[in-house]
Amino acid sequence: MPDASPIRSTRDGDVTCVTFTEGRITDEVVIHQIGQEVLKLVDADAQPKMLLDFPGVEHLSSAALGVL
Repeated sequence: MPDASPIRSTRDGDVTCVTFTEGRITDEVVIHQIGQEVLKLVDADAQPKMLLDFPGVEHLSSAALGVL
């Protein structure tokens, strides 16, 4: 797995804001890592609320969309 996380998460009240840090989300290893990290965030909250932010994403593969 890559060393740097492809996402950054912050909290705003009871909402977890997930910002994607990659411009192109097409690599299977990165997609798998995103899935694992997002799932950990969801599992950490009894009633998860999540905002997904794609500010610099130019391309998102259908495989990445399927993971989300």
